[in-house]
Amino acid sequence: MNALEIAGNFLNGGLLRPVYGDSTKAVNGVPLRSNNFTTQGPFTMTRQMQAAFCFSCHAPQVLSVSEGDVTKREVPELAGILVDFRPDLLRPLRDYHFVDGQGKQVLPDTIGGLPPAGSKPSLAGYGISCDTCHNVSGPDLDRSVQRDGFANVSIKIEQSVEKVGPFSFPVLPKGNFHQSTTNQDKIAFLRSSALCNSCHDVRVPIAAPGDLQHRESNNGSVDAAPGPVTPYRLENLSTEWQLGPYNSTNNPFGKVVRCQDCHMSQFPFTASTSYSVGDMKISSPAPSVFAENFAAVPGTATEGNFPLQKRTVEREERLASQKSGTSHVPPGPERSPPMHASTTSSRRSPRRAASALSSLPPPTPARRSGATRPSAPWAR
Repeated sequence: MNALEIAGNFLNGGLLRPVYGDSTKAVNGVPLRSNNFTTQGPFTMTRQMQAAFCFSCHAPQVLSVSEGDVTKREVPELAGILVDFRPDLLRPLRDYHFVDGQGKQVLPDTIGGLPPAGSKPSLAGYGISCDTCHNVSGPDLDRSVQRDGFANVSIKIEQSVEKVGPFSFPVLPKGNFHQSTTNQDKIAFLRSSALCNSCHDVRVPIAAPGDLQHRESNNGSVDAAPGPVTPYRLENLSTEWQLGPYNSTNNPFGKVVRCQDCHMSQFPFTASTSYSVGDMKISSPAPSVFAENFAAVPGTATEGNFPLQKRTVEREERLASQKSGTSHVPPGPERSPPMHASTTSSRRSPRRAASALSSLPPPTPARRSGATRPSAPWAR
């Protein structure tokens, strides 16, 4: 990220660095006091999306505490941008991510130089840490380009002792180090591909007609006239999943395969699966989330040295469904894991699904095997 971020700043005059709530910068006389992560509501200026464009996805947990406590701002706001930009003074982001033994920020002696002696990584230096995902309460539809929860870290992060995990009935950790939520909407969001959508699609806030990336509007429709911000698609990983066979039963596994099923899988402890694509035979681990709870070490991390037994997500979800009276389909290699009690078998497009949400959306429902796939939004 360092090379791309600093190259982008060289190209556009420092516009990718964070802007904070007490900034004195303005755009055409309008104060610019928020960035890609802290903007409340839809973007009204391109500069809002540009500010902290890279940093907001790679360290959103730092930006979420930077407004309330200026001492926690690891990356300073640039004094000069555009015609006043000083590329000779621009440090790469990594220069700001070192702290000493007392937790105080220390900088390399020279720009891009060796880490200071005895320093260690800061909070942002760890990148996407445990807290980043386990503090997520849901999507921020207002900051997603088409109000669908896709792209540019369009999630809500609540800095709290309450953490979101995959279990409906969590056990207290020793000393109440943190609390584990029992909010089923938060848990369902964490366990769904919708969590991944917020960062694994990328919309670039400025480009020119004719570029390879397709233009979109930020007013909720790709067909409507452009709004005040005209983003372009750069990366479409989550959209490709949304529109692809893994978000259906029309794949070699016969079930919906979430992002977590492969990227947080039981490999290399799971069974292998072989299937054919044309004349090619492919062998791979069977998609399956690592479903046993080893987060709390028995006798060490639990309150009262509670001898926590290994628990599977399948058991937890079965108990939750029995309690709520909803149907249950166990996750694992054999079946598709349900992400929300209201999930149906009909497939929705990202934009249509989002418009039907209230406070939290159900994860993307599976479409029926053999159903017609909607055309990609950027191809319309």
